[in-house]
Amino acid sequence: MDINSLILALQNKDSYIRKNAAQILIQHGWQPKQDRIGAYFHMTQQNWQQCVKLGILAVKPLILALQDEASDVRQAAATALGEIGDQRAVAPLIMALQDKQPNVRCTVSIALATIGNPDAIKSLLHVAIVDSDANVRQTAQAACHALLHYVK
Repeated sequence: MDINSLILALQNKDSYIRKNAAQILIQHGWQPKQDRIGAYFHMTQQNWQQCVKLGILAVKPLILALQDEASDVRQAAATALGEIGDQRAVAPLIMALQDKQPNVRCTVSIALATIGNPDAIKSLLHVAIVDSDANVRQTAQAACHALLHYVK
């Protein structure tokens, strides 16, 4: 497998393929640049702070990580997206409010409040009313309250 194919595999939806591609690239001495491909590499390596440093370059890789099978990865991706604050993350984060893990839903609520887009209020309000987990309901309610500051 050539380096270009491995770099392309970093963007695969399957985390197993991404992780294997990253490992092979490391074994071949490949070093990520401070670019979009580097962001996919750092996301795959779960180097969340480096993703945050890359800012908007890391938004698409982090959105992909919201679909990871591991809840800790989904939770960390949501946190990083909140820290970056890019509006492109709002719709995928709203979708992630339906995550099966309560800790992810709480983190997503916080990320949405941090980004500060009032478009999330309706979805957060729904979670605050109907979620099966009390902590999630409370966190979503607090996120709604925080977002009211952005409503004109």
